[in-house]
Amino acid sequence: MDSINFLGMTHSFPEQFQEALDKAQLVDVSAIDGSAITSIIVLGMGGSGVSGDIVSATLSATCAIPVYVSKNYELPAFVNEQTLVIAASYSGTTEETLSAVATAQEKRAPMIAICSGGTLAEIVEKSSSPCIRYEAPQGLQPRATMAALIAPIFVALDKLGIFPEGITQCESAIRQATKRRDECIDPQGDHIASELVTRISTTIPVIYGGGAIGAAAAYRFKCDVNENAKSPAYWHVYPELNHNEIVGYGQHGDVTRQLFTLVELRHDYEHKQVQRRFDITRELIRETLNDVIEVRAQGDTPLAQLCDLTYIGSLASVYMALGADVDPGPVDVIWELKNALA
Repeated sequence: MDSINFLGMTHSFPEQFQEALDKAQLVDVSAIDGSAITSIIVLGMGGSGVSGDIVSATLSATCAIPVYVSKNYELPAFVNEQTLVIAASYSGTTEETLSAVATAQEKRAPMIAICSGGTLAEIVEKSSSPCIRYEAPQGLQPRATMAALIAPIFVALDKLGIFPEGITQCESAIRQATKRRDECIDPQGDHIASELVTRISTTIPVIYGGGAIGAAAAYRFKCDVNENAKSPAYWHVYPELNHNEIVGYGQHGDVTRQLFTLVELRHDYEHKQVQRRFDITRELIRETLNDVIEVRAQGDTPLAQLCDLTYIGSLASVYMALGADVDPGPVDVIWELKNALA
């Protein structure tokens, strides 16, 4: 059922991460004056766009420069000559990203592109902007290239002096990903990924995270369940969900008790009040849920813990697919949509 060896792609995440980190350190970004940058915006869609979410979540607590993520055709009006634009596109042909890149060039914003080639590579290379290219193996899906996209961003921000921890945090994330992969490499072994598959079963996962790191991890997990397991999934983040979504569990408990399994993604960088919100909310809504599963991140840096949570979700979603005799690789409906738009 795994027509393009998506399981192998998922298992090779740590090696992809290391290769991307090594290659990115060879790219010269000195044409950009890091000291002149006052804001950063990461452009990308789908699996490529997640790279922006991860960068923004990792930098949010310590970086003095605001980091935005744009997943649209349009570019926000604040972008100017002091905004570093990072365009991430697996294929280099993502139409939303190319549209935003064209506007960024009109605004004379400094730019870095991360892609495997395509129109994006041609555009930035003509403008002498740094382009970090990677060789995409035949059949590799964009959502399986997360490491190849995030490593170059952190390396570039490290070299520019914007986030001096970039390379060391990537190295920490690779160590943790390797450890997690080795623990969870058997789809039917005794580990957290297989536990998620068993306990979610035929229910719909509702994935909650806390703060910026938890939000990025929960959204990525949700997308992986959608694309790999071909199943619905939903996500939200503390503390925001306590101001709206929590009320939605009051009316249809008999239905949600059969359908929804709550997955809590926990990490060591949660605000103390967010920690309390997890505990209190769980007690308030527990009787309306099929099950509640807590997933605890490991790793010694924010990026390591964020990547750990996203990697657990990726592994579990692929195992969900294989356990249900579903091919995790192809996403035919997305290509149908793209062809219709074209």
